[in-house]
Amino acid sequence: MYKLAQTKPGDKISFEEVSIYESHKLLKLYEKEIENIKNNMKYQQVLKNRSLNITINNVTFETLVEEIK
Repeated sequence: MYKLAQTKPGDKISFEEVSIYESHKLLKLYEKEIENIKNNMKYQQVLKNRSLNITINNVTFETLVEEIK
């Protein structure tokens, strides 16, 4: 899915049909990867924090960006 987020307007994408079993297997794999990233970040030293407000379609989101070592 991360590649989908990198597409530009006009880019072509395609999908492949998979079984429900395969989709659950892939979901578990992605969840494990995210959990590993979270666990690794626990031990990183935060060098700098900054708060950013991002507005998309007139909806503002408050975000926190951490620069880590």
